[in-house]
Amino acid sequence: MAEEQWPEFPCEDPTATELADWLRVWDASLKGLEVEAVLRGATPPSLISLSRATDLTDFTELTAVDEPDAAKRLRHNASVKRAHRDEANRVEAYAAGVLRVKNGFAGQLEKALRRTAPARLRRLRASHAVAGVPGAYDSAAMMLALRALVGVHGRSSDADSNRLVFLARLRMHVLRADVWFDYVPSASKGPRVPCVLPDASVLCADWESLVARILDGLTSL
Repeated sequence: MAEEQWPEFPCEDPTATELADWLRVWDASLKGLEVEAVLRGATPPSLISLSRATDLTDFTELTAVDEPDAAKRLRHNASVKRAHRDEANRVEAYAAGVLRVKNGFAGQLEKALRRTAPARLRRLRASHAVAGVPGAYDSAAMMLALRALVGVHGRSSDADSNRLVFLARLRMHVLRADVWFDYVPSASKGPRVPCVLPDASVLCADWESLVARILDGLTSL
């Protein structure tokens, strides 16, 4: 793959412009690839035939009470076992196919970050290693984590959200904190973990004073 098609990640902590430029090129290069479908939550084209599940809810084995004829019962039960075995094989093959797509693209991501952002790459690999499969990584989740940095390093189109993002960045600067942000799929969030603050005004109460102190050059509290 050409370097201009898959440029290196800018650095450990890219600016909003650097990140946007990098994502623009990568997102364009992703179009048409199998992993791009995974990023959208869709089925990769090569796995469409394996994605169709067979409903076997009512296809169960018969007992002597259900079918007194032993020969018929044996033939039916053999068909049931075969159908359930085929469905289990389909599920396994589909999961293996998705893993192949994800892990294959992980190599391209690792190449992009290895020289310019090795620490970020280590964190991504640690956060998105595939359980039970040594050396395999979920590149879709890794890419989504990098995309999620846009909301941290850039701006939000929503005024209130943008204000909170800016405040969070100012806080990190004041505290000299090196914060690691990562993407978490909605389905992975615990049911009791709040996703939205009940009152954003709590965080913005000292907004004006904090901004004034930063602009005055007071970088420590």
